[in-house]
Amino acid sequence: MIKILNLTENTDELTVSAKDSISSADIVFVQSDSISCYDRLCSLNSNIRSLDFLYEDAEDFNDLVKKAVSYLRENSGSLDCVFLCLGGIQENRIVSELSVNDGAVTLPSLSNADICIAFSKAYFCTDAVLRVAFHSLDSICVTGYEA
Repeated sequence: MIKILNLTENTDELTVSAKDSISSADIVFVQSDSISCYDRLCSLNSNIRSLDFLYEDAEDFNDLVKKAVSYLRENSGSLDCVFLCLGGIQENRIVSELSVNDGAVTLPSLSNADICIAFSKAYFCTDAVLRVAFHSLDSICVTGYEA
């Protein structure tokens, strides 16, 4: 099974369950190792494989997507795998090419900050920004908002 997570530049923004998925995976595939949090990811799981080598061999972006999907399919097998994609999951072409038949599932990886932004937009129906205090990874105190 391939679990798909959106990779942020800061691993502190990953949810606890996202970090657990990375830590417990047999293999972690990362779209690129040229991200600032790569060393931190390696501390979560020592079996990380970058897809950077595919960029050098691809003729164009469509070829890159095909090669990346093929590589993920061939190397995941029956293992518990995580694919850390760059950019939004909905916009990532590699993710869109992986199908349910591949055993691919997307996992929520929203941080507390993302949840606050989503909540403020939904609750206030504007682009209001919540002022918050983070007490721990799982505890948020809303202290006010700015319209």
